[in-house]
Amino acid sequence: MLTTNVRYLKVITFAFAMLSIALASTALASEPETHDGFMLRFVTGLGFQSTSEDGTGGSVGTSGLSGTTALALGGVIVPNLAIHGELFLTTITDPTWEVRLDSGAGVSEETKGSIVSDGLGVGVTYFMMPLNLYLSGTVGIGKSTAELNNQSYETDTGFGLNLLVGKEWWVSEEAGIGVAGQLIYVSVPDDSKDLNTVSGAVLFSVTYN
Repeated sequence: MLTTNVRYLKVITFAFAMLSIALASTALASEPETHDGFMLRFVTGLGFQSTSEDGTGGSVGTSGLSGTTALALGGVIVPNLAIHGELFLTTITDPTWEVRLDSGAGVSEETKGSIVSDGLGVGVTYFMMPLNLYLSGTVGIGKSTAELNNQSYETDTGFGLNLLVGKEWWVSEEAGIGVAGQLIYVSVPDDSKDLNTVSGAVLFSVTYN
């Protein structure tokens, strides 16, 4: 299991690597209302999250309204195609856990706190011009942490995936704002089982490029 300090160090190192790519890409000529050079994208919004864990004899899970945020940093390597590092996370608050047995019986329990599933990875974004639509995918590592009823839980590191499709409108020569749809998938080992999180969201999107 990664300690929190080691995890943050990896995030910082990764961010500096992506920043180097972004700064190198600024050497490319920059034209107004085109996708070239440095790229920074921020998205945030609301969605629906489902977190579940299957085990011997049944399953346990929760679902509900979630908040989602993602930050991408990188640069355009060929016209309209960017490579970037991305941090993404989805959070569900005060979840109600449902336990389902293979026999069909079930119980539920309300908890106070939150579950955060996050990821860090390398992604690509393709801009379809002149519509300024974009498709983006990031693959990397994922992790889930929880603060439930004043107790802390943390999984080992697993797999993380972030997919986006968005539409933006230019508000300046280098910046656009718009909307996006998102799918996050995080699968992480928890003891001898896997804890799986799926989140779909509608987001506000802003890109500087």
